[in-house]
Amino acid sequence: MNLRRRIIGLIARKPTSFSYSVEDFNRAKFWAMGQPHPTLKNKTLWDHFNHRWADSVEILNGIKVYIETDGAIK
Repeated sequence: MNLRRRIIGLIARKPTSFSYSVEDFNRAKFWAMGQPHPTLKNKTLWDHFNHRWADSVEILNGIKVYIETDGAIK
């Protein structure tokens, strides 16, 4: 898992703008899969935001807030 996360972290660019489209969601998802989880060692940032009950807009907004606050999780 860590090797996969490192490879994705090297390839993926940090999203800077969000228009809440499918392309932006996929780009943010790919970037989040390459970032470490805020508290758990073997998880990714995507695992932190992706929940069964969360809508894609909520997930994308959570990633947007995470990027804008430089990683401060509330």
